[in-house]
Amino acid sequence: MTTPGQGSSRPEEATARDVARSPSASPTQARSQAALGLVFGVGAVVFWAATVIAEGAGTWALLALALLSTWMFVRYFTQGARRGALGTRRYWELVLRGWRNRA
Repeated sequence: MTTPGQGSSRPEEATARDVARSPSASPTQARSQAALGLVFGVGAVVFWAATVIAEGAGTWALLALALLSTWMFVRYFTQGARRGALGTRRYWELVLRGWRNRA
């Protein structure tokens, strides 16, 4: 038995509250973050291309937008991919443990 604020020690004993607190709780959230990262990635490509083509004072504004969108792409895409991978691994661990317990 665990204390209320601690969470369970085994995944099969996890309550919905424990799962919601985990970093890979929702595959939908992981997909959403990856998709948002891709949107920022497309924006980064557009801003980098515009920075190369532009002339004058607008170049610096486009460079700032390109750097910002590149940073957001890296942040959201990698976070979504990492959460998705962790969620998939946890899911298959639980499935395999369930099959082993039945056998």
